[in-house]
Amino acid sequence: GIVAPPVTEASRLRSFAVRGTPALPPVEFQVDLTPGSSVPAGLVLFDIQGRRLAQPFADRLATGEARLVWDGRDRTGRPAPAGVYFVRFKLGGHTQTRRVVLAR
Repeated sequence: GIVAPPVTEASRLRSFAVRGTPALPPVEFQVDLTPGSSVPAGLVLFDIQGRRLAQPFADRLATGEARLVWDGRDRTGRPAPAGVYFVRFKLGGHTQTRRVVLAR
């Protein structure tokens, strides 16, 4: 018979995208997951030197589309300057990185 491949976090992710770049705060990220149970997820932003800037999301995501938001502030609450940043989206053990251009 036919054996279905195992469902992994990577196979659950239909898409992860930045909504508009350059972007004015708040910056939106669109996530789309296939059906299944909720999975741990996180969103972390880094500056161009690789320093951790902010973690606007760390929770579980359920099936379907989700909109995650970064308010444009660093982890101390100060507005991040305009520039290039990298956002790392982690779903279970799977990671994707996107470039974000923040405008002010």
